[in-house]
Amino acid sequence: LDAKFSGNLVQDVAAWLLLNGLRMEKLQFLQLCTQNLQTVWRQRALENLLTASGVEGIPDVNTTCAPRDVRGGLARFHGDGAEAKILRDSVQCMVDTVDFDVPNEIPTAENFVETLKKQCDLKMDKTANPTQLVTTKAQLDTKVIVLKQASDATSTSPSEEAQTKLGSEMTREKEREQEQQKQKQQQQQSEMQFAPNEGEQTPWPASLLFESPTATTQNNFPLYPLSAFSPRPKDFSWQNTSGTTVTVSRVSPLAFPATVLQTNNFAPLDRDLTAPLRLKNVTLVVDWVPDVSSPTERVSLVVTLSEAEAIRGLIHRNRTGMGQGAMALLSVAHNSVLDATEQYAPPPDTEGPMVTSSGACLRFWNGDMFLTEAETQLLLSGLDKTNTEDRRQFFEAAIAARRRSKKVWADAPVRKAFLFDDNEELIAMIALTSRIQEAINNKGYDLVKLCEAMDRDGDGFLSTPEI
Repeated sequence: LDAKFSGNLVQDVAAWLLLNGLRMEKLQFLQLCTQNLQTVWRQRALENLLTASGVEGIPDVNTTCAPRDVRGGLARFHGDGAEAKILRDSVQCMVDTVDFDVPNEIPTAENFVETLKKQCDLKMDKTANPTQLVTTKAQLDTKVIVLKQASDATSTSPSEEAQTKLGSEMTREKEREQEQQKQKQQQQQSEMQFAPNEGEQTPWPASLLFESPTATTQNNFPLYPLSAFSPRPKDFSWQNTSGTTVTVSRVSPLAFPATVLQTNNFAPLDRDLTAPLRLKNVTLVVDWVPDVSSPTERVSLVVTLSEAEAIRGLIHRNRTGMGQGAMALLSVAHNSVLDATEQYAPPPDTEGPMVTSSGACLRFWNGDMFLTEAETQLLLSGLDKTNTEDRRQFFEAAIAARRRSKKVWADAPVRKAFLFDDNEELIAMIALTSRIQEAINNKGYDLVKLCEAMDRDGDGFLSTPEI
């Protein structure tokens, strides 16, 4: 507590963790005291509301206000009379105010127990109705016990400053709860902007997987090329919580490789266009080899979890062979084979079944930002028919339609896909960087001094002409 250390790191860390644990336990206990004290005036408020409800069978009920008379029921809350004011205050006692306003001045620190006493006296005065109830002995006993517990808990603090610090910690805890509530409301608002993608799955014949790969956008065919899909096929508009109209622009489909397909159940093409579609995560992919004699000719098929379950059963039933072809179910997150037929062989000369041009494109489609150098080069190779601006718009639209905590890509490796047109451009930049590093090392330059010498205007930054 006095910032003294024993010199033993293990003991100091254990003591620090123990003290922080005790501090949090005390904070939680005092929060419990606050909640227990709230029951005192909320019980009074509830009794006030029940007795004025007009419902038969409640002790001391006011039968002059029939519950079915809606106008009369609302009228008892209006007016300048004492009873109407007590009823309004009783309703307010049931409400937890969420306030994000920042005061104009620093609030004065106050003893925690004194704060509880003032709060309790104020609320009890507002809900006191001499004509309908008096404070019961149980309520008074609860008040005395809770205040004594809070007083005992804070009396162990070494000074008044420590007590006020405890009160400020409780204030910060409440602010964190309010911030979490605000984030939850924002998440709910975000959910309302997208159309759900959890409808009934449409079955399709498994015999398609025994034939040559076929994909089309016509007649609701179960498989279609990913290059035909757009997360925002038209402009969409909605109103936010402040009433302002928000409009997002249409995003064109991206020219993914023709060997990358997905099912209509994963993302239906014939969907309702009143709102953008809430996208599923790309979790499992079927690596489909139509002819084992040509192992380099592969098709990647994005499926839903239900479809993956059915396809895994199909693999088990046809373990020894699927005609001329082979098949495997791949885990995108783990870059591994989940299940496969006996004839299946992973792609040659790769670091895993997903480290291919199609696999990198699927990770891009899934909104994955942290690609390796090899995966970035494969991605640029697969998207060589697209430009950087179309990639950026498609990626941002796709990741906005998924539930992700991180949606900013500026500090992630995926940004290279928005800076270089193709793989050759990236390789040329990597080669140039290597040559510069080699030249600096050969001449024995200090990198910091070299950068200072290049900074001709002395602003502490290197501009493009200076480099």
